[in-house]
Amino acid sequence: MWWESHNPVYGYTCNPYDLRCIVGGSSGGEATAVASACSVMGIGSDIGGSIRMPAFFNGVFGHKPSPYLVPNSGQFPCVTQQSGPYLSLGPICRYSDDLEPMLKCMAFKNGPINFDQPLNYDMSKIKFISIEDDGWSQFDGWSVFTSPVDRELKLAQRRVINFLETTYGVQVERKEMLMLRYSLPIWMAYINNSGGPKFSQFCSAGKDTESLDLVIKALPVKNMFWEMLKKFFGKSDHCTYTIITGMLERIPMAKASLDQLLAMGRELREYVHQLLEGDTVLIYPSHPMTAPRHHMPCFTGFNFAYTGIWNIMGVPVTQVPLGLDKNGLPLGVQIIGGLNQDRLTMAVARELEAAFGGG
Repeated sequence: MWWESHNPVYGYTCNPYDLRCIVGGSSGGEATAVASACSVMGIGSDIGGSIRMPAFFNGVFGHKPSPYLVPNSGQFPCVTQQSGPYLSLGPICRYSDDLEPMLKCMAFKNGPINFDQPLNYDMSKIKFISIEDDGWSQFDGWSVFTSPVDRELKLAQRRVINFLETTYGVQVERKEMLMLRYSLPIWMAYINNSGGPKFSQFCSAGKDTESLDLVIKALPVKNMFWEMLKKFFGKSDHCTYTIITGMLERIPMAKASLDQLLAMGRELREYVHQLLEGDTVLIYPSHPMTAPRHHMPCFTGFNFAYTGIWNIMGVPVTQVPLGLDKNGLPLGVQIIGGLNQDRLTMAVARELEAAFGGG
C-alpha cells in the first residue's frame, strides 16, 4: 500500500528503463511486467494513483475508470460502501488501443457506458484545458506537501498543447486551479471519513481475509508504532511502507479541520464536474518528477496528491506516456474527463500515442 513496490520476500521492484529507479505502486509490479513485455496487459486498483503512477513511471497506459463502472468486489483490502466511489479497478496496457476493449470486459454489463455503441470523436470539437501544476506556482512553487513539477514534464505537456492546436485547430485553455494546493489534505480527509475498518485492522487479519464483517467486528486495531519499533529489530511481518500507512491513519484530525476540508472537497468537485461537462478534457501532470530513485518516496511521499485528488473528484483519468526525458525515463500526462466520459479520455490517448509514440 505505497507508491514504491517492495516486500521482504522479493525486495525492490526495478524500473525497466533504469534499474536504480522505482516502478511506482501499489500496482507497480503489474505495470513493469507490461512495460517489460512480460505481460500483454494487466489490472490495477487505484485509490490514490496506484494505476496511474506505475503506468507513468514505466511508460505504459493506465486508466482509472469512473466510479462504479467496474465492480470492486474480490479484492483485498475489502471495499466499504463509503470508500467505493474513490477506488477503481482498471486496465494497464502497453498500447492505447487495448484500454477500451479491456475496460469493456471488466465493466458491469448494464453499466452507465455502452461500449458497443460506435463512437468517433472529432478532436477539433473537443474542448481542451491544461493545468501545469497544483497551484503552488502562484507562491514561488513552494509547497509544504508536494514537489514542483519538473521543467521537462512541463515542456512535454506544452508539446501536447502545441500538437493539439496545430493539428486540430483548437485553442487549448491554460488555467490555474488554486484549490488544487489542498489536494493532499482533501484526499486524506475524505479517505479518513470513509468509514469501514482501519488499515491497521487489515494488518491484523493475516490470511483470514474473506469476511469483511469479521474484520470490522473481531479484529483489533494493530499498534503500528509498535510495529515500526519491531521493524528496527527485524521482528515485524509487515513492510516499512505498510507500517507508515497504518501510522498515518492514526494521526488525529480536528473535527473543525475535517469539516472544512470536506466542504472544500465538495466545492472543488462541483467546480470540476461543471468544468468538464460535455466533450471536455483536462490535461494535468501525472507526477511532479519522472521515476525517482529507490527510497526517494520516503522523502517525497505526498507527491501522490497529483493523482489522488482525482479519485476524490470522481472522474475518469487516462495516463498517457509521451516518450522519454534526457535521462531515458518516461514522460507523461493525465487526461481527465467528466463523469462516465471514459471513452473520451481513451480516444484522446490514442491520438497522443499516434503523435508521440507512447513509452
